[in-house]
Amino acid sequence: MPGLVLYDPILNRGPGGFAIERGYPLDVRAKMEGTRRLTEVESLQLEYPGGTIGPPTSVTLRRYLPEEFPIPGAIEFQRNGFANLAGAGSAVTLLRYDNPSSSYGIVRALGGGVDSMTAVTDVTFSLRVNGAPVPGWGQWRLFPGPAARVSGNVDTWVLLWPGDVVELVIINTDGALYTVGGSFSGWSWAVASDVAWRGAERRAA
Repeated sequence: MPGLVLYDPILNRGPGGFAIERGYPLDVRAKMEGTRRLTEVESLQLEYPGGTIGPPTSVTLRRYLPEEFPIPGAIEFQRNGFANLAGAGSAVTLLRYDNPSSSYGIVRALGGGVDSMTAVTDVTFSLRVNGAPVPGWGQWRLFPGPAARVSGNVDTWVLLWPGDVVELVIINTDGALYTVGGSFSGWSWAVASDVAWRGAERRAA
């Protein structure tokens, strides 16, 4: 099937922020369904009944997006802290990050912990942007159980506009006394850098 090509996921990041994607003929890709995804970049050989397929039929370069991986000039941020929390319905705004007014940003990780947890512990970690809970991460809980300390981390994908305010609010529903902790992290990049980076991608295409 000459000219009919499917592209595999990003395999690696090359010089200048370009991601290398290699395409194989459709009939070869179909024979790989149900097997592992392609991972080798340089000397990948596909073995299947009927012969060996050598080099890929095409190579496409694509720049990674600023929200996928920090571009040059991006600034990482991380917030973490602890607090005592007691009383049913009590809440504390544990962490805050103010995204610069001239930058985009992204929150890519969220973590939390509770000391002296029991089987009935009900503590909610609420990641919020401009005061509103973020769907998917606005009511995150750790699985309860008797333990001196329980902690966990989740990957997030929360895009930030210039001037957005990110907060982590922790809410105590059952009313016992807990020491709670939390963290979130990500990076920001200048709007001007975003425009230049995506413009370079369009020119490269």
